Amino acid sequence: MMALNNVIGIINGNIYTSFKPLRRSEALLSVHGRIVQTGKNRDIEKLTKDLGGIVVDVEGKTIFPGFIDAHLHLDEIGLSLNSVNLKGCKDIEELKERLRKGEKIGNKFVFAFGWDQEELGCWPSRSDLDEVFPDVPVMAARKCMHAAVLNSVAIETTGIGRKFGESLFNSKLGLVFEEAFEFARSRLLETLTENDYAELIDVAQKHVIKEGITAVGFVSVSKKPLKGLFRLYRTGKLVLRVATYLTPKAFEGTKETLEGPFRNDRLRINGLKIIADGSLGARTARLREPYTDESNTKGVLLVKKKKLRRVVLDANERGFQVAVHAIGDATLDVVIEAYNGTENNRVEHASIVRPDQIEQLKEINPYLVVQPSFVLSDWWAENRLGERKKYLYPFKTLLNAGLRLAFSTDAPIEPLNPWRTLRAAIVREEEGISHLQALHLYTKSAAESLLWNRLGSLERGNFADFIVLSEDPFNVQPEELERISVEETWIGGKRVFKA
Repeated sequence: MMALNNVIGIINGNIYTSFKPLRRSEALLSVHGRIVQTGKNRDIEKLTKDLGGIVVDVEGKTIFPGFIDAHLHLDEIGLSLNSVNLKGCKDIEELKERLRKGEKIGNKFVFAFGWDQEELGCWPSRSDLDEVFPDVPVMAARKCMHAAVLNSVAIETTGIGRKFGESLFNSKLGLVFEEAFEFARSRLLETLTENDYAELIDVAQKHVIKEGITAVGFVSVSKKPLKGLFRLYRTGKLVLRVATYLTPKAFEGTKETLEGPFRNDRLRINGLKIIADGSLGARTARLREPYTDESNTKGVLLVKKKKLRRVVLDANERGFQVAVHAIGDATLDVVIEAYNGTENNRVEHASIVRPDQIEQLKEINPYLVVQPSFVLSDWWAENRLGERKKYLYPFKTLLNAGLRLAFSTDAPIEPLNPWRTLRAAIVREEEGISHLQALHLYTKSAAESLLWNRLGSLERGNFADFIVLSEDPFNVQPEELERISVEETWIGGKRVFKA
């Protein structure tokens, strides 16, 4: 009998089919991309051969459900992989040296990403960029993607000086913040074509799959990236499972074409992403009390309370999910009020959560989509928050309160590496959680935050999305998790990556 490629039996595995509850198996059978059976090696091998399928012996390797990153930016990942990496620069000279190696994206502009003024010892300036690229538009974004520095050509090209005042555009240094940042970036990105975005997203999905991530929440998706994504889907090149959350402008356009969410097994339009405040690093996240290290500011609130409520109710009425970026506790107050009486919406980041807010969150029970890697990156947090640091990233406290959490990286803000994310969540003195809790939040719970059934575990009827690992993470100390590598990634019963 001819072997059927759509019938795959995986045998001799150390297979974790679920983390909550914890379930393990020796073997699994995938038919047409779905798990139809798990069990003993001899049973799965016989059934696979009876069906004319292919038997794959993984020789004792550990298999996990594929990781699900509930909040990242595929277009930005693609851009970052084609951009100058400024993460870890220790001074302006190093920043300029890295910039000299930059190449134009789409033959149009240079984009750089990842600097932190705390590490540089000062804010970078337009003159620093002009020295390297006097004739080409350059935008170098801070690691939080809420601030950037532009060179003089980019300032002129974007027309930023005619649009914003000094509070959001520091003309002397060429620094832009929040709305001015988004405006300048959009003016540069609008020069890219739909095909440019398809290529960037394709580069990104290959990188994501290599990390063992099989499904994602792609947030802040504007019109051209959405068209690029659908181009990949229509041509059969979209391998990753993608649930999208559109920008307000792109979402408004769906009223003409969609009565409700678009959902299939590979690509979904889930809803709307709203940015309600900034970041702690740039001191633009909205706090109830002033920043400890800059007492003249509480950050910025980017949405009006009544308008947010109207948008949430309108989107929910059409069947769409709403995801609101809320890092500061004052912003979370606004989101809690906007979500009152609603179900299954999301709070992105929920970085600072006061004890009184936990009780309010229990009433509305949204999904809290959090980023453990922020714990590693925000080493300056105590300077920003003082005693309020105890309310920062309280994952264990939130879980103990019965709230629904999902893990993500916000890549490219943080590295995609799932093992770094897991280490950050587990290795903490007071708010650290267990291996099983962390893995559940990175698989099944993340799938639930995307409202996507059949994902997140390797149980009967679910998609055969799994990864083959170099070793069993449960035999590795939490501090050493990053030594683990993904040797294979399978999506829908097909191997899509092999190291």
